[in-house]
Amino acid sequence: MSDLKPAQAGDFIFELNTATEGTPSFAPLARGITSLSCRLVYNISDKSYRSAGEAGSVCKTGVKRVFIFEGERVPGDPAQDFVLSTLWRRGR
Repeated sequence: MSDLKPAQAGDFIFELNTATEGTPSFAPLARGITSLSCRLVYNISDKSYRSAGEAGSVCKTGVKRVFIFEGERVPGDPAQDFVLSTLWRRGR
């Protein structure tokens, strides 16, 4: 029996493409996850100009959304196995 519950309106559904090449194979990132948080990270360009008495400027040049998952490791879960194998390949 699966411990996954049906998605409700407004729920995020996170799926990872676990295929390394060829046809995509998507696996949900859900089993063992106990909490999810999200934050925005801004790229900011802060420039000060010395000419004509300008005070300088700050410009937002980009933004990205970062998701943080917490929970328990579930061996055999395709999405978690994929993430862990990727970290092992990168030496983390």
